Amino acid sequence: MCAWGVAGTWGGTKWAASLHQFVSDEGSMDYGEETDLLVSRAPDCGPTAGIKYADHSEDGFSDDASKVWIWLAYSF
Repeated sequence: MCAWGVAGTWGGTKWAASLHQFVSDEGSMDYGEETDLLVSRAPDCGPTAGIKYADHSEDGFSDDASKVWIWLAYSF
């Protein structure tokens, strides 16, 4: 697997983007790619909120899939 990504913070909001390429250890089989995007915000007080998107594209190995996660968390 090869992976590339960037991440940072902008105005108190965390963000990240990454790309994963899945290949076999032997035989140079290509299993597909996955792109991930993430944004989350944790204010000084109150709940943390976030959203994540993942898009997995198979290269003839299996089915493609796209997913979205939305969450809200509160720590005390």
